[in-house]
Amino acid sequence: MSETTAATRPPEPDFSVMTAEELLAYRDAENRFRASVAARTILGEPDTGAAIDWQEIALPGRDLPVRVYRPASTGGDEAAAGTDLPLVVHVHGGGFVGTAVQCDWTNSHLAAHLPALVVSVEHRLLAPAARS
Repeated sequence: MSETTAATRPPEPDFSVMTAEELLAYRDAENRFRASVAARTILGEPDTGAAIDWQEIALPGRDLPVRVYRPASTGGDEAAAGTDLPLVVHVHGGGFVGTAVQCDWTNSHLAAHLPALVVSVEHRLLAPAARS
């Protein structure tokens, strides 16, 4: 799930007939849109004092995508910069298609100004039996 500077919003699909693969592709397209210049106009630009990265956490039977925010390196010791930070776990609202990317403004500001390591959990979107 990489960032991009220009993207168009994907058309809203009929969620009742989507396959698991189509839903995952839609989530990826929605993430690209929410990281675009057009969406950032509404959602806000992330704090430049925070580094943002997608990571995968290995769980039994699947990988869990998380978006990790940490204070940006100030040119000092990289290893020391990430230690002894409090952890904030952010789970964005559900009930609609939403992504961790839509919360970049809030989470990057928390990471930069607390400072803290902020981990935003991407929704599964699928039933537990489905591969996500």
